[in-house]
Amino acid sequence: MPKALVILDEYDPVDEIGEPMEDFAALWKKTWGEGMDFEKVAGHNHISPPLALMSGDAKGEKWEKML
Repeated sequence: MPKALVILDEYDPVDEIGEPMEDFAALWKKTWGEGMDFEKVAGHNHISPPLALMSGDAKGEKWEKML
C-alpha cells in the first residue's frame, strides 16, 4: 500500500467530511496499521489547501510544510 496523506481542514463540515474522514483514518489504521499521515489543517476548508499553494500567502501555505 502506498503512503497516503489525508487532510481534514478546520472549516470542513463535521457531518459531511469530518466524521467520514475520522472513520476512514480509523479503518486504515485497523486494516494496514501504518502508511497514512492524517493531518488537521487550521484555517482552511476542504478546497482551499491546494489553492493556497504558491499563492504567496505565508499563512495559507503553512500547511504545505507538513509534507
